[in-house]
Amino acid sequence: MRENRTNLRNAATGVVRLAGREEAVIAVESRDHAKNNGVSPKDQMSRGNFMNKATMRKSFFATILLFLCSLGTFGQMPYATQTSQIYYVWQNDVWVQNAKVEFTHDAKGNQIAKVEYRWQNNAWVEYSKDEYTYDFMGNVTSHKGYLWQNNAWVEHNKSEYAYDIKCYKKNAFGLDLGLGYGFGMYQDWQHFVNVYDTRIYHAFAFSLGVRYMHHFNRYFGADFVKINWAVPVGSGSSMQFMTGVRGNTPVFSKCMSAYGALRLGYGLGFTNPATNGVCFETELGLNFTRTFFMGVSYNFHDFNDRRQAVELRLGFNFGK
Repeated sequence: MRENRTNLRNAATGVVRLAGREEAVIAVESRDHAKNNGVSPKDQMSRGNFMNKATMRKSFFATILLFLCSLGTFGQMPYATQTSQIYYVWQNDVWVQNAKVEFTHDAKGNQIAKVEYRWQNNAWVEYSKDEYTYDFMGNVTSHKGYLWQNNAWVEHNKSEYAYDIKCYKKNAFGLDLGLGYGFGMYQDWQHFVNVYDTRIYHAFAFSLGVRYMHHFNRYFGADFVKINWAVPVGSGSSMQFMTGVRGNTPVFSKCMSAYGALRLGYGLGFTNPATNGVCFETELGLNFTRTFFMGVSYNFHDFNDRRQAVELRLGFNFGK
């Protein structure tokens, strides 16, 4: 498993390096083509934006792949589980064995059995046994106690436990951080000809959002208010005001579950009021804990400029 993660991480690193080399080759070819064909530097830069489109996409998605592969190396530190314990008593100026306990654990490290022995006639003799079961959160759900009688285990006592497990926060303030790839159209008013000069841009994008969310139950909730500062580098930033819904799947490992979100609102352009318009975003990812989640988002702003961004999204929920 560790070797597979290493191979995948090396492959992603190779794609990032390859994308960088291709971008350099494209830049040189573009420059030489412009020199041989009499293309102005301004037109050359405009055409270079189109030629770098595929390269930037490859670099961005390869970087995300490399980051996700790195997550697989977290939590790989070794850990120890206790397997036995021996008790001694001080008698006649020496330590004498008195009792021994052996422990059994499952693959998750939960203690599922405990057997106690007593030292009798220079040998360990069974005395008592305890067995435990657990839920997906690692909480004990049942316990059975046994006594050793007539060379067999005889049931002695039993306990059952119940928990109110809540893997979501009913009311919380959230913070979202995004970094990714932005693209769209940029319109520059040309006064001498009274027309807009429309250009297509491709750039890295950044976003920072705050929101207030409420969960109606463990599967369905709402982002009542989200304020998002979106910055597609090179095209001007915007402030977006949105509201939306979110849904969670059943948990499949402790409090880990998948989620999806859809938000709709209105965005205000800081540098150009003409870019004000409807905005929306979708998001898919994983809830790692009640507080932290990570996913991929798609953000769209203004049907005229068609500002779009695909980002790796990190989120944090603060509340109860």
